[in-house]
Amino acid sequence: MAVTCAPPGASFSFEASLPAPLGEVIRWLAAAGPPAATGPSPSASAPGGPPGPLFCTFDPALLAILRGHRLTPLVYWRLTQTDAWGEVHPDWRPALAHDYALALREGARQDREAGEVVAALQAAGLEVILLKGADLRLRLYRDPALRPMSDLDLLVAKAQVCPTQTALQALGYRLSPLCGDPRPGFRERFANEVMFEPSGSRRLSIDLHWELWSGAGFYRLPFSHLAASAPQIDFHGIPAQVLSPEHTVIHLALHLFEDFYGVIQMVDLLDFLGASDVDWRVFQEEVEQFHCQGPVGLVLHRVAALAPGLLPPAVLADLAAYRPTLLENLILTRKLGYITGYLPLLRHYSVGSRLFYLAAKLWPDRQYLTQSLRVPGRAAYLRQFLQKVF
Repeated sequence: MAVTCAPPGASFSFEASLPAPLGEVIRWLAAAGPPAATGPSPSASAPGGPPGPLFCTFDPALLAILRGHRLTPLVYWRLTQTDAWGEVHPDWRPALAHDYALALREGARQDREAGEVVAALQAAGLEVILLKGADLRLRLYRDPALRPMSDLDLLVAKAQVCPTQTALQALGYRLSPLCGDPRPGFRERFANEVMFEPSGSRRLSIDLHWELWSGAGFYRLPFSHLAASAPQIDFHGIPAQVLSPEHTVIHLALHLFEDFYGVIQMVDLLDFLGASDVDWRVFQEEVEQFHCQGPVGLVLHRVAALAPGLLPPAVLADLAAYRPTLLENLILTRKLGYITGYLPLLRHYSVGSRLFYLAAKLWPDRQYLTQSLRVPGRAAYLRQFLQKVF
């Protein structure tokens, strides 16, 4: 019997916005299993073989779609690990090989830069947890070409944000103008990250988090709790911390729920679940601790539909039994549109903080308008603000 945990009107289905062939590629990648668990040269009849006619005939439109989602290096690697590579249409082979070679070169450069950043922060005595691409391309994919990375995501304690910013600026990164404060102290109270842009020889952007958020900040994973169980890995010769397997699954699911921007996110979650030793009892305890059963359940039920048998039925049933409050249901369904982003104020902040937040939104400092938002004046800003609300 199928189980769902969706409250009335809530849903998570990324496939609806994707071209049909791409959905078939995702199902094939899920069936093939994660790179870290794939043995050398499986047989042509294994799940990692060509997914039906998709790569036996050449489709320029599908190639463009795969490139748009930065999947061609992973597709190339999967296909070359099977005896069926010879069955792939000749026009696919040079295109996929070319993309893999480019990704390998860029990935190696990114890893060198990321290693320099992590080493410098550690030398400054700062505790850092690697997130998403920097972690997964090493711990899961084991090949920098297979997991694209557009920025370096780091998690630090809130008390270490200022010294970490100083260290990053000394390395040649500059604070993004998008991170200005509408009022002094606003971002520290009502945000969970700052962004840094590369300059000079630097190429990576850096997202510096002090909490992990989803649902516009309704769901929050604090650094102290995550760091307590963070294992250490060898990051190109540097000891570095990453999230525990249980916290990684929660984070990937929450990130998918919050902001689906590409198929690689779902592939990350599918492959991590297939390759990692998750303690499902601990996972259930942590999901309850973070009060995020709703969004995690929605995402994991989509995972179960794509890859049956990947998740324990008892875990899915437990998530399905969860019933959100009326306030949380508005977050899950997103029925209020733009206003949904203001609902976390009701869960996490006092009345005084809510008034400060609204005042900053309605009447921000002029410097913030011109430098961060690049809006010519207060009247234009208020028009834009009201258009979003109504």
